[in-house]
Amino acid sequence: MSGLFDALNVMNVLLVDDDPLVLSLLNEALRAGDRKILTAASGEEAWEILGRTEIHVVVSDMRMSGMDGLELCRRVRARKSRAYTYFILVTGASMDPKAYEAAGLAEVDDFVSKPNLAEPLRLRLRAAKRLLSVANRLSELEGIIPICAHCRRLRGEGDSYQQMEAYFQKHHSGLVFSHGICPDCLSKNFGEASPDL
Repeated sequence: MSGLFDALNVMNVLLVDDDPLVLSLLNEALRAGDRKILTAASGEEAWEILGRTEIHVVVSDMRMSGMDGLELCRRVRARKSRAYTYFILVTGASMDPKAYEAAGLAEVDDFVSKPNLAEPLRLRLRAAKRLLSVANRLSELEGIIPICAHCRRLRGEGDSYQQMEAYFQKHHSGLVFSHGICPDCLSKNFGEASPDL
């Protein structure tokens, strides 16, 4: 199964800061063979990039004019159909408890404090890559449906087995099944019976 696990051979990192010097320095410091660095000079520009490019990690300044880092994180978290995006918030040297609480509510994954950003960010990007790989692997495992090789019933919660229709209706509501007989089963079970069966 392909997906984020494969894509992490090269991790797309979006740097967001309204200070061009910070963007330039971080772009240079974080560039590596397993990372593609993209930059945005505002939260709005970052949001546009996130809409058209698969981004694995966002590193965003907390305080920017217009859309700040917390609002950007809230928007990223509101996207339910995309793969998980790891979000690192860049803060000032001191951050008050209310700001930490707001960041927690926005579901920020990690923090880095200015002014020394490059080395702490390199370490956090390596950790983010490991965590995203594990998250993707878990997502792949959740997609595996345990099925009895003999009777073809599916295992639900615990060790209970149920017919395929019941399982899918419970776990994937909205599915409707239409039953028929495939040509092989028609021939095997009904011989020369009419194909109108």
